Amino acid sequence: MEIETCGLAPRSDREIKRLARSYEIIAQHRMRNHVAPSQHLGRLGLFGQFLEWQFLPHYMGGPPRWKVSFRRRFGKRTLPDFAVVGPIKCGSSDFCTQLFRHPCILPPLTKEISTADPEAWRPHYPTVREKERVAAKYGAALSGYLGPFLPWLQLPESYHRARPDGKVIIMLRDPVSRGYSQWKWEYLVNGGRRRRRVIKPFPTFKAFVDSNLAVFPAFAMDMFWTSPFPHSGIYHTFVKFWIDTFGRDNVLILKVEDYFQDRSRSLVEAYEFLGLPALSLPEIDFRVNENPLQLPPPDEESLQKLSDFYRPYNEQLWDVLGKELDWS
Repeated sequence: MEIETCGLAPRSDREIKRLARSYEIIAQHRMRNHVAPSQHLGRLGLFGQFLEWQFLPHYMGGPPRWKVSFRRRFGKRTLPDFAVVGPIKCGSSDFCTQLFRHPCILPPLTKEISTADPEAWRPHYPTVREKERVAAKYGAALSGYLGPFLPWLQLPESYHRARPDGKVIIMLRDPVSRGYSQWKWEYLVNGGRRRRRVIKPFPTFKAFVDSNLAVFPAFAMDMFWTSPFPHSGIYHTFVKFWIDTFGRDNVLILKVEDYFQDRSRSLVEAYEFLGLPALSLPEIDFRVNENPLQLPPPDEESLQKLSDFYRPYNEQLWDVLGKELDWS
């Protein structure tokens, strides 16, 4: 997508893939239940990947403790200027990594920091001096708190106290397709040869949907992720809370389907919302954190059940947003 620029050059595919390397390593290890070790560990093997993990520039989660401790010792560190949140399986890993194409955005050490205490975030973020250097060179310098944390209501309150001027990008995905993606992810983590935990009662998407809808709302099935299904696709309460906390003008709603249809356009929209200098982006042809498993497509009956289930909740979301998202 070509737009008027200020002479800035985006980070290259090579740089972005380097920042996304932790996702590849995690996916290879999650495949351990599905394929032989020689297929899922790659050419470096287990020990080689362990060494590589120690020195990555950016992590999905779980960075080496020594690295976090080391960063505490050097330089006064900043807090994130914006947040990107959404439900689980909303494409946030790809969006947040591609967001780093703008040279004014400094990647944090870790994408998903599992504490709502902003002071505990500081080791993961750039120093004051690093941000000043980037701002002097490019005209601005921002970093972000990133992750599928839309339902975590402690987060907006604590972040707003630390950064009342912070901006928020909320990624929303059709809850029906999101539900299928969650089942695939649960199967990746818990299925295969071990077939442990949630996949034992949910070997198919149909069983996953039927079992969970049957006990909703009185009971939530045990999921690997703490955000249960089908609750993770009910957005309106959480979106309203984020908007009420930060103000409507400081919240950008990004539909995931629009993002994957034209990622460059959505990224440019996000950069404009964050007040960054204009940037010309190349066509983006690879995805980050894509599920490596090939599983059967969803059956029409289950899709229809989910569509009927989520319809009234989506209508409440339209009321919050003041517009309807095209999730047909």
